[in-house]
Amino acid sequence: MHGATDVARAASYLKGRIDETMMLLAQSSSSTNNGCLVSTTAEQGKTYSAKQIDGVGCPLELQGLTASPRTTEYLDTTGYKKLLSGTETGNTYTAPTGTHKCHLLDGTPTKLAATQQFTNSHTPFAGYITVTTGGGNIVLAALNDLKTASTDHIKAWKHAFEASKAVPNSQIMEANNETTALDSRPTLAEAVMKPTKPAATGQNPDLTSTLTSYFGGKDAAKLKVLTEAINKMQIPKDVAQRQSQMRLGDISDIDELYSILTYYGMQTARTIQDLRTQLDTANKKKDPKSAEEREKVCNAAGNDEEKCKELKAKGCVFNKDGKDGEKCTLSEDSKKKVEKAVDNQAWKDGEKEDIVHGMRKMPEKTTECKCEGE
Repeated sequence: MHGATDVARAASYLKGRIDETMMLLAQSSSSTNNGCLVSTTAEQGKTYSAKQIDGVGCPLELQGLTASPRTTEYLDTTGYKKLLSGTETGNTYTAPTGTHKCHLLDGTPTKLAATQQFTNSHTPFAGYITVTTGGGNIVLAALNDLKTASTDHIKAWKHAFEASKAVPNSQIMEANNETTALDSRPTLAEAVMKPTKPAATGQNPDLTSTLTSYFGGKDAAKLKVLTEAINKMQIPKDVAQRQSQMRLGDISDIDELYSILTYYGMQTARTIQDLRTQLDTANKKKDPKSAEEREKVCNAAGNDEEKCKELKAKGCVFNKDGKDGEKCTLSEDSKKKVEKAVDNQAWKDGEKEDIVHGMRKMPEKTTECKCEGE
């Protein structure tokens, strides 16, 4: 989910930078020969209308979120595609002077720079185009720079590429049919060891023992048994909005698999929370109920101050002036809490009825007053 959010952020930012420049160029047009977006036969610059520029779909606005297959026509793991690059020769990218004027892409004096040329080049389209100082031809960024350059004017392209590359999908995931022992597969070893915490001694867990805990051993056949069981797992209807029941192994859409994983992750989280609640309840029932019994737990540490400190969670404190052999005692605050808890538990466990019954046995009040001796 984090990867999908990151790629949406990066792509939206890059699109905003591109759209802003494109709209400026599309609005720079007149009925004669002024314009920045032109074709070879255009008498005026092309403008933006009905989400199109010169009949080509180009919505310069925020787009709605829709579910659609991911394509690699313009961007894949190797970088950006179908983009021109390099320094302009002649009027390859811009119209010749005198025919179609566009001072926005010319940094020379009397053009966009007015009376004095700019000190530095400017870089519209998030750095894809460089308008050079002194009237030189514009430069289109090298495609490799779009995915590697970290300078401020162009790094939006790099961020979008890296975020996109980091999101796995069925079209870029490569499957390798490995048959070697599990401990000789680097990718698998990394996957099982990454969530494993170091032992209390600070040493990293053993790979073989970790693989055994997951698969029952390190033989290649062990993994096959597990994958077959996973493939046969039935995903019920309505899980992650599925319309019918299906085997997990028959589902290949990566977005659908993510949804199923999220669903079961949430179910597991709820189960863990329920188990924690049950465990807390069970522990409370197992704890000694009376202050006297709690006191015995503390006294068991005798005169050992360190052992007494280990019982701090049970309300024990060390009293150096206390009775010999019982210097570890229950604190006064803990005694009050225990007594209150016992009273509350007695009320919950049905002793309420006994108390009420006892009250019924009490003699009724009488309004008759008698003097002693009468």
